[in-house]
Amino acid sequence: MIRASRGQSGSTRKSVTGTQVSRLALAADGTLTGFVFDPEDLGRNFTVDVLLDGLVIKTCHATSFVPELANRGMKNARYGFELLLDPDHLSTARTVEARIANLGTGVGLPIDLNSTRKGTFDDTRTKSFLRWLGGLRFHGWVDSSLETVLDAVVDGETVSQLRATQWTRIDENDSSHSGRNVRAFDFNLPQRFADGCVHRVSLRQGDGELMPYATFVAFPDGLSAILSSLGDNGAERLRGTLYDQLIPSSLPFADYEAWLERFPLPDPSPSQLELAVVVAGERDSEQTLATLQSQSHEAWTAAVIEGTPPR
Repeated sequence: MIRASRGQSGSTRKSVTGTQVSRLALAADGTLTGFVFDPEDLGRNFTVDVLLDGLVIKTCHATSFVPELANRGMKNARYGFELLLDPDHLSTARTVEARIANLGTGVGLPIDLNSTRKGTFDDTRTKSFLRWLGGLRFHGWVDSSLETVLDAVVDGETVSQLRATQWTRIDENDSSHSGRNVRAFDFNLPQRFADGCVHRVSLRQGDGELMPYATFVAFPDGLSAILSSLGDNGAERLRGTLYDQLIPSSLPFADYEAWLERFPLPDPSPSQLELAVVVAGERDSEQTLATLQSQSHEAWTAAVIEGTPPR
């Protein structure tokens, strides 16, 4: 088992070196998280080296959203990083630490892996995610086992509520063995925000905690139509058309076949799982079983329960 100790304060690890403010934490599953920023230069982001017993094993950019900083009132709270460390490496190491690349400045405090204290992990993994899909559409997820109600806040104004009712699975650090099941959501903002101006949308949970934000620009009929209505020249309209193609207001299903041909889906990786399918009721059971023949997974067994279908 991996164990990590806290600093003398007994809270999250933080350090101030020079003008940088930073934190480093290790979760029970080996996820290392932290943040680093310079209060005198908030527009700057750092590259971080992660070291085990003094040897650099990974490098990452500290650009992810940090809810703790956002709840303190920081407008730009994208100074965090998160990565999963190999359990085998952690089991043989004594210390894990992080430093600003090329500078050698420590990020947070080094974590002693030999500590025998129990229950001292800091689980500061990413708890939510938000992405702009173009136009007024967004999707994301929140790490919660319960259905969650969220407020959509645009430029400081609460404009709507949404529910994270779906389920999705996120794979961390490109590893299917370290994934999590989370609540997902998909929503559209009111049409009045398709005005060609830059807006900022964020989500807020019921307890007031802020989630990641996104900046977006949406147009009622596309940028090219807006430029045409303003009497702009042809060159600008061409740029507007290109923008509409790169950032569409919705997924162009009319071009789905062409995109699928250009970017084919990868073949599924081999699996050792064996599946069992139970069909309740004899009605249309042959049709149901026939659909299983087209599945790519071959290790399955199916059976039909005779009798009246359940209500």
